[in-house]
Amino acid sequence: MAPPTVYDQRGRAPPSLSFSLSLSIDMPEAGASIVHDQPKATKSIVHDQPSMAPPTVHDQCEALKPIIHDQFETGAPIAHDQPEAAKSIIHDQPGMAPPTVHDQCEAAEALKPIFHDQPRMAPLTVHDQHEARKPIVHDQLGMEEAPKPIVHDQPVVSTTVATPAHYMVKIQLLSLLKTNKLERYESGEFGVGGYKWKLAIYPNGNKVECHLSIYLVMVEESSLQPGWEVHAGFRLFLLAQKEDKYFVCQDPMEKRFHREKHEWGFDEFISLKEFKESPKGYLVDDTCVFGAEVFVKERITWKGECLSMIKDAINYKTNWEINKFSKLGAKFCESKEFNAGDQKWKIKMYPKGKDTGMGTHISLFLSLSEPETLAPTTKIFAEFTICIRDLKHRSDYSSTTSYWFSSSKPEWGWRRFVSLHYFSLPENGLLVKDKCWVQAEVTIHGVATPM
Repeated sequence: MAPPTVYDQRGRAPPSLSFSLSLSIDMPEAGASIVHDQPKATKSIVHDQPSMAPPTVHDQCEALKPIIHDQFETGAPIAHDQPEAAKSIIHDQPGMAPPTVHDQCEAAEALKPIFHDQPRMAPLTVHDQHEARKPIVHDQLGMEEAPKPIVHDQPVVSTTVATPAHYMVKIQLLSLLKTNKLERYESGEFGVGGYKWKLAIYPNGNKVECHLSIYLVMVEESSLQPGWEVHAGFRLFLLAQKEDKYFVCQDPMEKRFHREKHEWGFDEFISLKEFKESPKGYLVDDTCVFGAEVFVKERITWKGECLSMIKDAINYKTNWEINKFSKLGAKFCESKEFNAGDQKWKIKMYPKGKDTGMGTHISLFLSLSEPETLAPTTKIFAEFTICIRDLKHRSDYSSTTSYWFSSSKPEWGWRRFVSLHYFSLPENGLLVKDKCWVQAEVTIHGVATPM
């Protein structure tokens, strides 16, 4: 008679020892008492099955799958701490040979699908979550295709069925522009945000090959005051006539339009090959349609200056002869105007002194002749030397300095240039026969002007 098969309460064959130890270790006590609590019922089953062959390890694995699967579903622990209960199952199967190592490996392979089927999933990565959302994004956009990801300052390309909001340009017989040597076509003006704009189209590219170029141009930019600029974003369109959709190109960054830079756009808006041959129909019967939308963000008024230093600056000289010095009053006297750089200058003398030199010294200054003509922020950096010629010994009495001249500070020099006593002594040669000779040398090194 073949060894009997012992069944549990469900009518399934129990696992072998190797499976009881490795998989049913955390089984609850109720599972361990399957055989011990019902010895008589088990024996009667055995006697009723005299011709049944002993179960193989594969049969035991198949029988165990539902039990282990139920434990995973319900969260029941696998009884690692209940080896005795597992052993008792084997002891009550007297005719069963102990499993070999090969049998245990085969059983483990058979059990792998059970573990792989369990709902212990790894968390989604950011990439997986992004991929999972893609259909939702496209469904929400509906009429307009999602723009491509922004890469630094590369233009963002998309499509839309919406007509350009601000201006459209339709060109018929486009090829005749090249025939007539028209490299650039400028559209009419249109107003957005309080400013006037236009489109500039280069059908055969602007300094690039094999591409069509298009730009947004601010009109009358010269009317902007110094320091004014307009920040604006824009989108430029090309109609795909066979699809009734618009190809859209947009710069991800808003642009600064001002007097020095009033034109922005795309040198490589679309390749000429795609423009002419695309099945979407950008060019149909030698006709194409462009469009524009402009979004004025803000107008900024700023103040600034530009300092221009002068390389190889020129040295300017002037001479001033003063007769009847003793007849000069206490007020100042001036030389004739002379040019140095782009400005007119004068030498100013106070014969009886000024401020701290009053009554004791001669005061001498270099002065702008027309300071009121300078802008408030204009400054002129000048290095200059003023001297009183020594008419006897050819040894001049001089001083050198430098200064930033402006409309608010139009003169600079020396309140105590030379003492009246030293100047009056005949042997010093500065005043001869009541006459003196004043000379000035001026070099302009830089000019700061408003921007």
